[in-house]
Amino acid sequence: MSNSNKIGRNAPCPCGSGKKNKYCCNLKYSNFVSEKEEKVTVSEYKKFVSSYDKFDLLKTIAAAQLLPLNHGKNVRFEILARDLVLQEILDKPEIDYKNLQDFFMNNFKSHYLEDPVSSFFTENIIWFFGNFTVFPGLNHNGTRILNSYLEAIFTMENLLPDSYKKTIRDAATIVLAMCESMAMNAGLKRYIYEEYEHSEIKIPKEGDLSRFKDIVSFQTSHLQKIAIHYQVDLKVIEKFVVDLNDENFKNDDPDKNPLLTKPLYKNNDEYIFALPTASVNCLTEFITKTSKDFGCHKELMNYYYTHQWRILNLQLEETGWKLTDITLPETKLNIKESVFRIDNDKLAYVCYVKSGQSQESVDLFSSQSGEINFYDNRNNEVLEFLEKVNQNALYKYFTLYIIGESGYDFYFFHGGAINENQVLALKHCEFESLVFSNELDPLTLWKFARIQSKTRNRTQIIAPGGFLDTYFAYKNNNQSLLHSDYAVPDLMNFAIGSSSNYEREIIKQRDEHSTLQYTEQHGLIPVPVIKYREYAPIYKEREKSRECNLLIECFSIPVWVKNNQATKPEEKNVIHFFCESAIFWLYKMRLELSKYIEEIKSESLEFILILDNDLLKTKSALNRELETSVNLHFDVRVENNKIYLKVPDLTAFLLKPTNEAEKLIMKNILKGLSLLVSYKNEFPILEETEITNIVDSYLKPDSAKMILYYDSSKNLILDNRWLSPLRKIQECETSSILNGIVDSLNQTVPEKIKSKDDKIRLCNKIVGNFITEILHELKQYDSVELLKWLIKLQERCTYQREFSELLIPAKISCFSDFPTEVIKLQKSNKELVETNLSLRCLIEFIAAQPSFESKCPNMDDVDRLVALMVEVINWGILSDSMDLGLDDPEMGLLPSGRIGVDKSFYYNHIETWSEARVAGEIFKYQQRFDENFSLHESVINAGETEETKEIDEAFEQEWGISLTWILKLKGCLVRISIENEESVTVMNEIDIVEKIKTYFPDFNNDVLLAGLTLLSLTERKAIDKAPDGFSKTDIYPWRYNRALSYIRRPLVKIEHKEETTILWSYRYVLSSKDNLLSLLYSGRLKAKGGGKLEAFLKKRNNEKGKEFRDEVCNWLENQKIFKVIPYEVKPKDLSGKEEDGVYGDIDILAIDEKKRVFYSIECKNTVSARVMHEMKTELDNYLGRDGNEGLIEKHVKRDLWLKHHIELLSCFCSTAKEFEVKSLILTSEEIPLYYLAKEKIKLPVISFVSLKRQGINILN
Repeated sequence: MSNSNKIGRNAPCPCGSGKKNKYCCNLKYSNFVSEKEEKVTVSEYKKFVSSYDKFDLLKTIAAAQLLPLNHGKNVRFEILARDLVLQEILDKPEIDYKNLQDFFMNNFKSHYLEDPVSSFFTENIIWFFGNFTVFPGLNHNGTRILNSYLEAIFTMENLLPDSYKKTIRDAATIVLAMCESMAMNAGLKRYIYEEYEHSEIKIPKEGDLSRFKDIVSFQTSHLQKIAIHYQVDLKVIEKFVVDLNDENFKNDDPDKNPLLTKPLYKNNDEYIFALPTASVNCLTEFITKTSKDFGCHKELMNYYYTHQWRILNLQLEETGWKLTDITLPETKLNIKESVFRIDNDKLAYVCYVKSGQSQESVDLFSSQSGEINFYDNRNNEVLEFLEKVNQNALYKYFTLYIIGESGYDFYFFHGGAINENQVLALKHCEFESLVFSNELDPLTLWKFARIQSKTRNRTQIIAPGGFLDTYFAYKNNNQSLLHSDYAVPDLMNFAIGSSSNYEREIIKQRDEHSTLQYTEQHGLIPVPVIKYREYAPIYKEREKSRECNLLIECFSIPVWVKNNQATKPEEKNVIHFFCESAIFWLYKMRLELSKYIEEIKSESLEFILILDNDLLKTKSALNRELETSVNLHFDVRVENNKIYLKVPDLTAFLLKPTNEAEKLIMKNILKGLSLLVSYKNEFPILEETEITNIVDSYLKPDSAKMILYYDSSKNLILDNRWLSPLRKIQECETSSILNGIVDSLNQTVPEKIKSKDDKIRLCNKIVGNFITEILHELKQYDSVELLKWLIKLQERCTYQREFSELLIPAKISCFSDFPTEVIKLQKSNKELVETNLSLRCLIEFIAAQPSFESKCPNMDDVDRLVALMVEVINWGILSDSMDLGLDDPEMGLLPSGRIGVDKSFYYNHIETWSEARVAGEIFKYQQRFDENFSLHESVINAGETEETKEIDEAFEQEWGISLTWILKLKGCLVRISIENEESVTVMNEIDIVEKIKTYFPDFNNDVLLAGLTLLSLTERKAIDKAPDGFSKTDIYPWRYNRALSYIRRPLVKIEHKEETTILWSYRYVLSSKDNLLSLLYSGRLKAKGGGKLEAFLKKRNNEKGKEFRDEVCNWLENQKIFKVIPYEVKPKDLSGKEEDGVYGDIDILAIDEKKRVFYSIECKNTVSARVMHEMKTELDNYLGRDGNEGLIEKHVKRDLWLKHHIELLSCFCSTAKEFEVKSLILTSEEIPLYYLAKEKIKLPVISFVSLKRQGINILN
């Protein structure tokens, strides 16, 4: 196996032809001019360049390069400029606009060397004096390379000659200033890119052409002013003036065009920037060439690569790679290298290749095979060394070659992976783009390399445009390089530039540039910043530090909010909330505040927040007295362009469900702004009433809280301590599993499976195979160690679900909207629910069949296990949906080798229901928002009630332990974890009992042990057989409300060598408590027939129906529209006929006298179905089954009866005959019935959540 990275058009083509890329694959993707067309255009072209005034035409060509629609047409501009500067200076006429336009409309419409455009039309260089817009042309990554050179020379300590550095400083300043001048006068900002539909060269509009020609022309007097302003020597500009005697003018190779390195043409006192698109290239070439003139080229390149290596290490750390202290054997190769840990059982050898320096004493190609072997030899040497160092550990190794770009053409070739190791090579700028995308985690590249290696075993891959083209195809194809439906081709050729939009979007979103900031050490200086938030132009410093400095760019000057109090990461997180809140509300008030900030007449403005130390504490607020006075003292003072604000302890206000604390902060920030304005000049200050009005008008609604400060002791699931990062299902694992299903079946799968029974059997076999694979994998680990990993991951899912309930309403109130959050939550919820459920089922499998082997748990293997379990569940659900008669999709073997399943049922029914359900969830989040912020109050034991006594007796009879003691036991487990300061607790059963007895000495030992057993998942004889006393559905992962589920039994008990170990996580114990109480009080808890628990549940079901009816009645009355009859209306009472009792009762009769409508509302306190079996039960209940009437039919008959006997409703309204009757079923939750059987339902089915959210119009 091999991999290649192309840099430059002169690199050897990776297809193996031996030709240069520009004459091979690159040529295949270029636009051609036909032979006939070429004969016509050549004569026209020669006439064009020789018939008109040389200087005017050269300016015109330069001016055209300032049009974004000409981006990518650079080779033609380079040829035109080259041929024009070589023309004699003769008295010729200036070309008129029509002839100019006609020429480009009909000639020189393409060139075969013009690559697909990858760069922006304009990019940004950060320099001493701020931002400078440049025109990179086709020079992909050229701007980043130039920035790296400048940073290496001027920002890192080095011993380069001062005279060299001054020369570079002068040259860079002059050229960059000229570029910025052209961009600014042409109205061009950084990071512009426009797609063009037509390849012909465009020229500025007739009215703009003269102005654009002036823009590209610089008089010596103008340049002298620039030099004086920036304090540089103007003489250096001559280094960029083209020499007409340059020998390279005799060379037809476009890459040798002298204007590429000297793009200025001098005409007396006028300098014409003939090739603005060569500005980046000319400076990079000047930096390296001048270093040779000064005898410091080797030193320059060493500093450059050292700088890039430092950046690379920071970027690797940012992705989660951990640098090890392993010292590798010395090498003579011109490389830099380190070893990183990327997983529990994986090390990465990072080899940074210096592309601009040849390897000393080593031939590029071996004499016989033509393979590059020195990098492979070094890689083998390193891996052998690592194997010896880690001989007691079974490590896998990932070799990552990073090619350091320096502006030189470089072709890199390496060997393939051996065994389970992986290898990958990419340019530094490609890696940097991935880091900037924020998509990389420690295993992203490892997984991609593995998929690429597997794909290469099946087909040949060519990516002449480089690594990112392949990666982008992988990313956009569910992290697979193979199409899910189509057959595997013999050759996969990823088009050059196919990732360009992806890379440009990353760079544009990052928007790296500099802005002015005051520093104690250097005063006011330009500081590099990057985009931090999408919802507003909020930026953060590019370089990491302990300080929290945020910038908003929506005023005439940079406005900063800063704080430097943090001494540890936890404090910085808290500080960040306050800084972001302040800067966000400044952004929201920008229209009101702009006039005041302009009056400061400063180059920057800074708000320095100084937070009370109590605000920095991350522990609960319950342990201290909280200041609740509305007259809290804020210390505000101004100094130069800074406003200092000392924020007192606002905890009592932050814990409220309103944004009162943020209003207090913003009022004092505006007070400080007013003080600064009045201090600087006589501009009218903001009066206190005006400040209050501004703050109140923008900080609304009251729930618009940017600082989500809450007391987690009220809801410990929201405690964010001791959590691992959230990790959802990895698409690449799912794709890999789906690609391998057929091979694992050992049977032929037809292109179309006709029988539903055959489809069900196939699904069941797939499920069985996956379960067998999961069990095989699980047996290789020590179950306790693996459980620690899985439980911790699952614990994060539990926290994430709970935190969403807090976060989403705040986002909607501040900067988002309801529909956007529905779409986001629907996607994230699916991923989170699948991950959560998969982890729970894996935990159940391990508990059922524990093992005690020695394989090291690692995230890569866990990812695959999670994905396998998701497929177990998905194929199990598909089998259920067919077995229950809900679906019968087309299934069969696809050309790709996968099993295809028609998903119409999912998209037409399940997804639409899911969207409605998610909308309902978010609405309920908004309704419950206040509950998350009320101050915690101690729970006072109200004593035993008749109901609690009844429940405890029922539980003791059913489970051998009362509900009260179950809840106490769970509370003890939570307390143990909190006291141990850990999410996942592992303890010996004996120690647990002893610890709990210290909390509750009167806890009966037998009852305690019975409780632990009741709450524990334990070993079973077989994974596919339910223990005695349980049904088979209790062990199906895709079923809900299972007695043997992890949510019902949140402890895992592992018995080994006469010792019993129990594992649990406190957040999930709390979730288990909530789940148990929900099942109990919703009447859905399963109970044995004839017992006290079953009796209580029946009673509870009756009670909850009345509770829901009362809730709906109260809501309808509060709308002030309806006359609501306060009791259930019986048709038999209306008619006086006993036989009309068959129509049941009208739960709610609501009368809209204005619209003349009687609403007959049937209330159903429902719980939404979660799985296929529940959906089928719901359908049967409402629509009927096997000829039996469903619930809806009864309501339909009552509706018809009411319409035929409407006069009987005159007792409620004297004009009843003039009214119409509208009957509907109102459910407490969004149920799938309406979405699964819409065409069969004869009455509207509306959820109460939808009614409250959308209003009463939904009734019509």
